[in-house]
Amino acid sequence: MSPAESAQQAGISFIKAVLRGISQVILIENALTGLAALIGIFSASYGLGIVAALSSIIGTAVGRCCGAERKVVDQGLFGYNAVLTGIAIALFLDGPGKWIVAPAAAFLSAIFAASMMNWLGRIQLPVFTFPFIVLTWVILLAAYRMDFIALNPVLNPQNVSDIHQSLTDIPDILQGVVHGVGQVFIMDDFIAGLIILSGVFLAGIRPGISAVLGSAAAWLTAYLLGAESSWIDQGLYGYNAVLTMLALSWTFPSERGRRFSYLAGLAAAASSVPVTSGISVFLAPYGLPAFTMPFTLTAWISLSARQWFQKAGSS
Repeated sequence: MSPAESAQQAGISFIKAVLRGISQVILIENALTGLAALIGIFSASYGLGIVAALSSIIGTAVGRCCGAERKVVDQGLFGYNAVLTGIAIALFLDGPGKWIVAPAAAFLSAIFAASMMNWLGRIQLPVFTFPFIVLTWVILLAAYRMDFIALNPVLNPQNVSDIHQSLTDIPDILQGVVHGVGQVFIMDDFIAGLIILSGVFLAGIRPGISAVLGSAAAWLTAYLLGAESSWIDQGLYGYNAVLTMLALSWTFPSERGRRFSYLAGLAAAASSVPVTSGISVFLAPYGLPAFTMPFTLTAWISLSARQWFQKAGSS
């Protein structure tokens, strides 16, 4: 192979890893899914699309340059936390400084992810989006003490006693389900949600169905529990359920079979709704979004319980 061909092959391999870094946001290792998701983000905002692509490039480069296992990097496992961190910083900070902070935060997110892989690998639990959540919360809170960055006015601290539910409207199931998928990438845009969902189906019928079922389960659970209709329509209960469903039914299926994986996924997806509500209220005085902490906690608990039952059953 000539040097030119070798360089071309290396470039293609890097691009695929970058796109998988985007697809891993939704727990799928597929370059086409990542490309579709990136197109969906660009359809909602050119700025966020650039940030998402740049963040995945940074995360992937960190993995390769720092000597991580090549297979892990090529799977996109250094990209997805960087992508979410970059998007969240660009969305929830204000002023020109955010365009400097976003790529820097993406870099730190990849380093944090490597550290968490080391720690959680010892107890056989996935990192999921924990680095993105904690790092983004810290940066957003730091804005209260630093003039270089400012919080977007959309992050409005509230007293818990001031939180009121609006239960007059009947939520739209189509809007809620599609937005639930789009909100995995923090996209409050129906078209972006549709494009991202189509990307999930590009990875296979099963993950596509899992995503739809997870979002629908959250919609129904939130409606039956009397959640605020605007939150249901915006998919703010759905995205954690989508990730939880995909984690348990697709990415980490049960050894007991596909049917059990779907049932466990649906139960966990429904459970993520009150967890989302509780964490959102807990964070309201700080004006912080719950992000994907409800998914991370629910999936960790479910997978840990599964590990224990499997060990107990084999002993």
